[in-house]
Amino acid sequence: MYHYSEEQSELKHLKAPSVWDVNDAAIDNQGDYGKHPAPFSTSLVEKALKYTTTEGELILDPFMGSGTTAVAAIQNERNFVGFELDEEGAYKPIIERRIREAKRQMTASVNQTIADDD
Repeated sequence: MYHYSEEQSELKHLKAPSVWDVNDAAIDNQGDYGKHPAPFSTSLVEKALKYTTTEGELILDPFMGSGTTAVAAIQNERNFVGFELDEEGAYKPIIERRIREAKRQMTASVNQTIADDD
């Protein structure tokens, strides 16, 4: 991932460790990615996003696959744009379902926070 900004970065104080301990994609995503040949865990993308971007920034994923980067972006309050050339149409329903579910979970979390504050 590459972070470009003309402004002074809030990320200067963060130093990413050389080795990250992340869950296996099958455990982390609970088989959520369909039959993708190269799944990776949401926790891996979340760590990369936290070290390279700040909330509200735009994440570009030119190879969406099953939508893991989009899910991590939503869960970490980043915006995203993604592309997937899927001639067979196998990944589109998976991507749409995962994005819908991530947004639903974020809405539920916000609603719970508001209810806790009342």
